[in-house]
Amino acid sequence: MAITELLYNAVDAGAILCASPQTVGRWIRSGELRAVKIGRRWKIRESDLEAFIEKMDHDTGRGKQAPTSAPFPGHRHAPQMGVTDD
Repeated sequence: MAITELLYNAVDAGAILCASPQTVGRWIRSGELRAVKIGRRWKIRESDLEAFIEKMDHDTGRGKQAPTSAPFPGHRHAPQMGVTDD
């Protein structure tokens, strides 16, 4: 079954996480943040980003809520819609 889900690049994910795109890339390479490779680019599924935020919150005890909507509507780096198979 195909599910439509937002896909974030490292810049957008970094803005949500208050981290640099380089840090996001480091988390992807280390396996801490799940991502899918589409062509030559890594994309982070919204559900994977939310799971990462929840894990960070649990590990740090911050209790911050995951974002509920796209933070950049109309922005040139707005998240892309993608179709993924789960």
